[in-house]
Amino acid sequence: MSVPVKFDNANAFDNQLKTDAAANRFRIEGSYIVFDKNSNLSYPIIFGYTLGDLLTKNPVASYTKLHKMLLLRLQLLTQQWYTTNGKNHKLVINSSYRSPEYNKTVPGSATNSLHTKGHAIDIGTKLPQDLAMFYREFKLPGGLGIYKWGIHIDIGDVGQTVFAEWDKTKDETKLRKLKDFLLPDTRRNYSILAVIGLLGFFIFKRITR
Repeated sequence: MSVPVKFDNANAFDNQLKTDAAANRFRIEGSYIVFDKNSNLSYPIIFGYTLGDLLTKNPVASYTKLHKMLLLRLQLLTQQWYTTNGKNHKLVINSSYRSPEYNKTVPGSATNSLHTKGHAIDIGTKLPQDLAMFYREFKLPGGLGIYKWGIHIDIGDVGQTVFAEWDKTKDETKLRKLKDFLLPDTRRNYSILAVIGLLGFFIFKRITR
């Protein structure tokens, strides 16, 4: 379990990392923290999370690389969430860094996913809309995606100044309603297909006159 470490600013975070890096077997590469399965995975890197919590889900990956700004945002969100809700609604990391090769195996992932740059994290929660509301209030540049399983947050590319948001729960709801409409009644499905077929036939006849 993570020790409740808090940082008031990025400089304090940097100083703590420099002090702890060698003893806990992780590296600082510019704006990134790099670690692997041989690091001290019980080290509380930020409030609420150890290195082990943030380790890539790729079973064959040689390392995990995450931007320090992303970690500070994750900490800010987690602190606000637990201050309001306590530990009754626990947050879990579903996905952190992904190598480009591993990213190709993740269903629905974008080719240029920010996960491959260490700029994005997916957070699992039973209350995605509530968690998204907390993050939205920070008004930080980057991205916020809302899904049935939780939220995606990212810092965008270096220098990004705009905020983008998308809500996939609405798309999932529409698809689920369509699925519920079509699957239970086989005869209705055949009727719908027959109507579509007739419409297609008449359209074809019309354009081929």
